[in-house]
Amino acid sequence: MTDAVDSEPPTEAPPTEAPADPPEQPEKPKENLRKLALRGSFWQLLGYVLTYGLRFVSSTVIRSLLFPAAFGIMEVVTGLTLGLIMLSDVGIQQAIVRSERGDEPVFLNTAWTMHVVRGVGLWLIAVVIAYPASLITHTPQVAYLLPIASLSVVTMGFHSTAEFTLRRRVQLGRLVAMETSCMVVSLAVTITWASIQPSVWALVAGGLTNAAMYLGWSYVLAKHVGYFNKFAWDPSVRKEIWDFGKWITGSSAVFFASTWGDRLLIVGFLGTQIAGVYATAVLISEAVGSALDRVVHGVFYPLFARIQRDGHDKLRKVYYGTRLRFDVLTMASTGGLSVMGPWVIELLFDDRYEAAGWMLRVLCLRSATLAIVSPAETCLTALGHSKFGFYQNLLRAIWILAGVPIGYWIGGAEGVVWATALSGIPPILALWPKLWELKLLRLDREALAWVFFGVGAGLGWLAVWLLPEATEIRHWLRDLVS
Repeated sequence: MTDAVDSEPPTEAPPTEAPADPPEQPEKPKENLRKLALRGSFWQLLGYVLTYGLRFVSSTVIRSLLFPAAFGIMEVVTGLTLGLIMLSDVGIQQAIVRSERGDEPVFLNTAWTMHVVRGVGLWLIAVVIAYPASLITHTPQVAYLLPIASLSVVTMGFHSTAEFTLRRRVQLGRLVAMETSCMVVSLAVTITWASIQPSVWALVAGGLTNAAMYLGWSYVLAKHVGYFNKFAWDPSVRKEIWDFGKWITGSSAVFFASTWGDRLLIVGFLGTQIAGVYATAVLISEAVGSALDRVVHGVFYPLFARIQRDGHDKLRKVYYGTRLRFDVLTMASTGGLSVMGPWVIELLFDDRYEAAGWMLRVLCLRSATLAIVSPAETCLTALGHSKFGFYQNLLRAIWILAGVPIGYWIGGAEGVVWATALSGIPPILALWPKLWELKLLRLDREALAWVFFGVGAGLGWLAVWLLPEATEIRHWLRDLVS
C-alpha cells in the first residue's frame, strides 16, 4: 500500500488549474485509512471469532476429558516457555511494521536471522532450566515436558517474516486462514489424544502441531508477498531494531511477570488443581480482551504508525474515533460477563470447575481495565514512546508479585483473585500522564467507557433473570447431542 494515488498530476491540464488539486489530496489518505481500518478490523474480528470460538468450544470437550491438574501443570510449562520468549523480545515484528525500511530485503533478512538465533537459543535455555524449574514449582513433570513443549520456540524462530509484512500492509485475510487452519488441526490432535490417553501430553501434542503448521504456512505466505528469507546481517538494521526495541524487551519481560506471575504463584500457593480451575476462569474472562488485542495490535498499531509518519496532529483526531465502537463492544460485553460469570461456568463445565464462576466474575474487572489500557499503550508506542509500555507493565508486575502473596495471606484464594483483578489499575498511572501531555487524553471519553460497562452489567443481570437455570440448558443440550 502506497500513497502513489496522490501523486498523479493532470498531464494536460492548463497551469491555471493546478491550484484546484491540493484541497482534494489530503482527503484521499484519510479515506484510505478508513478503508484499511474497516477491512483490517473485519479480518481481525473474523479471525478471532473463528479461532477463539474453536478454542472455546473445544475447551469444554477437553476439560471434560482431562483432569483440572493437567491444566495446572500445563500452566507452568506454558508460562515458562512464554517467559523465555518475552524476556528476549526485541520488537522485531513491531520494527518491521513501523520502520521506514520495513520493506527492504536486507532489513527483513537481518530481522529473520535475529529471529532464528533467538529461537534456537531459547530452546537451549529451556532444556537447561527444566529440572530446576520442576523443583521450584513442585511439579516434577515439568522436567521432561518443558524441553519437548518448548520445541515450538525453535519453529517460531524459523517463521518467515512474510507474516509481519502482511501486517505492515494491513492485509490480514491470509493470516486469518493460517491461524484458523492451524487451530482446527491442533485441536483435533489434542481431542483425539485426550480421548485415547487422557494426560497432559495431549496438550503438548496439540501445541507442537500448531507450531509446525504455522511454520509451513508462513512460507506459503512468503510466496504470496514475493520474497523468501535468507541469512543476512546488517549492523545498521540490528542497531535500528535494538534502539527501537530495547524498551519493548523490558516491557515484554515485565509483561510476562504481570500476566503470568499470578498463574505461577497460584500453582505454588494453591496447587495445580486450583490453578487449573483458575486457568478456566482466565480463559473466559479474557475472551473479549483477546478480541480487542487482536484489533489493537493487528489494526490500530499499523494504522497509528502510518498516521504518525504523516504527523502527530492527525493521530490526535483519530485516536478516540477508532476506540468508540470497540469501547461499546468490549466494555459492555465485559460488564455483562461480570454478572453472568457463575451462570456461564455452570453451563459449560462440570462441578469440578464450579469455583471458576466467582473467579470469572471478579477477573472481568481486570479485563475491562486493560481494555482501556491497551489502545493507550499502542498509541504511545506508535508515536515512538515505547518506554511507556515498559513502565505500565512494570507497575502491573510489581502489583502482581507483591499483591498476590499479600492477597493469599489476607484472604486465601479469594484474596489472590482480587489482587489479580485490581492489577489493571496501576498501568493507568503510567500512561495517562503522557497522554495528557500529548493532548490525547479525554477524561469524558474514558468515563464513557465505564458507562458502557455498567450498561452491559445491567443487561447481564437481566439475562440471568430471564434465562433458565444453566444446568437445565446443559442437560437439554447433552440429551440433544446424544
